[in-house]
Amino acid sequence: MKKSTTLKFTNACISKNADGDFIIVETTKDSEKVYNLTEKLNEFLEIEGVALQMGKIEDFPSEE
Repeated sequence: MKKSTTLKFTNACISKNADGDFIIVETTKDSEKVYNLTEKLNEFLEIEGVALQMGKIEDFPSEE
């Protein structure tokens, strides 16, 4: 049996606070959720088998 832990953020922006921690703000239709990404990543330290994927979604300009 395998255990899975997943972090997923959609429509988010990454920044740094005054302490140097990475902060992620996820914008939903109704609100903004703020997470300390540094703390979340620290939960995965020294764990083998971690998969990490990041991307950016952009709209293509109209060709009209």
